[in-house]
Amino acid sequence: MDSFSAHYGYFTWTLLAGLTWLLLFLFRKDLRNKLLWVSLVVSPMGLAERYFVPVYWNPGSLFDLIDKFGFGIESFLFP
Repeated sequence: MDSFSAHYGYFTWTLLAGLTWLLLFLFRKDLRNKLLWVSLVVSPMGLAERYFVPVYWNPGSLFDLIDKFGFGIESFLFP
């Protein structure tokens, strides 16, 4: 496994999950309110990552934000 895929794997899979969310949002109008509500409720839980990194796991993060602050962009995109 090269260093790029190991370092940005978390971000890559987060983008794929975000694409799934976006497709559901665009094509399933009956789910839009639920998607938005759940996203707003769950996104702040990304701050909890500070308590799990690096004790539980230590993923590579975009701009190494997880190492610097304990959470990264991915923490809020895919909590």
